[in-house]
Amino acid sequence: GQTPDKDVIAAQAKILEAKLDAYDKILSKQKHLAGDEVTLADLFHLPYGALLAKAGVNALEERPNVARYVNRLVHSD
Repeated sequence: GQTPDKDVIAAQAKILEAKLDAYDKILSKQKHLAGDEVTLADLFHLPYGALLAKAGVNALEERPNVARYVNRLVHSD
C-alpha cells in the first residue's frame, strides 16, 4: 500500500542500464556470460532476464546481444 519513490526507481534503472550495456559488450564476444557454455552465472540470470520486459526495461530492443542471450536462455529446449 506504499507509494513507490520514483527517484529511487529512476536511479536504480540507470544502474541497471549501465550493467546491461556491459553485458551487451561481453555477449558480443561469447554466447554466455562466462564463455560459450552455460554456467551457474547464466542460470542465476535466467529469471531476471525473463522479467525485464515485464518490469518495463527496454533491454532487448536496445541491446541485440542481450536479446539473443535472454531469448536463448528463456526459450531453450
